[in-house]
Amino acid sequence: MGIKDKIKNNRILYYIIRCMKNIRDPEFVNKVLEKNNNPNVLVITHNGSLYPGKIIYYIEHEDKRAGFGAILFKTLGAINFADQLGMIPVVRWGKLAYYDSAMDEVTTNVFEYYFHQPTDVTVDDVSKANNVVTNQSRNDYLFLRKGFSIPDVDDHYIWSVVRFDEMANMLKKYIRLKDNVEKKMLSDISELGITDKTLGVQIR
Repeated sequence: MGIKDKIKNNRILYYIIRCMKNIRDPEFVNKVLEKNNNPNVLVITHNGSLYPGKIIYYIEHEDKRAGFGAILFKTLGAINFADQLGMIPVVRWGKLAYYDSAMDEVTTNVFEYYFHQPTDVTVDDVSKANNVVTNQSRNDYLFLRKGFSIPDVDDHYIWSVVRFDEMANMLKKYIRLKDNVEKKMLSDISELGITDKTLGVQIR
């Protein structure tokens, strides 16, 4: 194996050399800088022949520190990103803070323990789909900041009314509780005497 082949086999070293070689090429530099920083730049992988002519947006979350609400809102943001660009969302939550080994008897996808997939496309289909874009949360965030956050406020916790409405639309359009989860929630609501006049407060 020659020196060139050895360099190409070392992906990090090959990348560094390419960057050095193209450091004065503005087109190359812009492409590198836009990676994960420009929501309009997406990388499509071709895994198989399923769903030709359609683009699957694979949303995956593994953050063990985030709360359930935060994970759900991040997922809704990614689904909204997919919806606005005409892609099909598929969601997988890994071993988050809400994972329990007992769930493995039902599913290894924590999202599917609580919810149905947004569409008929499954996580297993992703590895065989013709066109797949893997979720980059940075892209979702940048996309949502355009028009959905309050102007001049650099805080993703502060949402505009427009963004609240948009997330509510995504919730209604794509999120469906599993039957057993909905049944348990309705039972708890009844036992606690919760009505449409009940005020819910989250304390952190």
